[in-house]
Amino acid sequence: MRYTQENLIRSQNQRSASENLREKIDSALRSIIGSVHGQFVTVNNALQTRINEVINARDNLRLSLRKVTQELYEVENLIGALKKTTDDKIQPLKVAQTRLKERTRRINVESCYDQPMKTLQTEVLELRKTIEELKNNRRNASITLARLQKSRTSLEQEIETKENSLSIDQRCLSMRKSFPIKDKYGSLYAIPVSY
Repeated sequence: MRYTQENLIRSQNQRSASENLREKIDSALRSIIGSVHGQFVTVNNALQTRINEVINARDNLRLSLRKVTQELYEVENLIGALKKTTDDKIQPLKVAQTRLKERTRRINVESCYDQPMKTLQTEVLELRKTIEELKNNRRNASITLARLQKSRTSLEQEIETKENSLSIDQRCLSMRKSFPIKDKYGSLYAIPVSY
């Protein structure tokens, strides 16, 4: 009987210790589950914030791309107008040069530097100067066009990168939201583990 009594007391002590240990384990598991859930929510919120930032950056890049595309259109039109204006000035220059040349080659007429001669020379100089300015403006516009095309290409690549990043982040977030975590008191074993 003494052995039975001792065994009963030892058994009760073991059960009591086992219950205490089980309570501590359950408390630790609840704490871990709460911590894991908190981290889960924090990461989801951070990922959503990142998605919003990428969307804003992408939208700003798209706006910049629209502006650059509009500027490209305007510069291309300007180059076309400058080319047409230059071409329109070449014919009057040829006429003025021909008139000036003919005036200096007149047979049996003394070459003189009178007002019509001065006017012809001034006209030729002004037309040459105007054509040179138009060509310089066209060169500058072509340089601007090349820079704008480079900017457009760069913006298109950045937008593509943002789109790719956004796609990856959205897929990650949708996969994370499908995890079987219900609340912070749910089962720790409901969290998928990959090895």
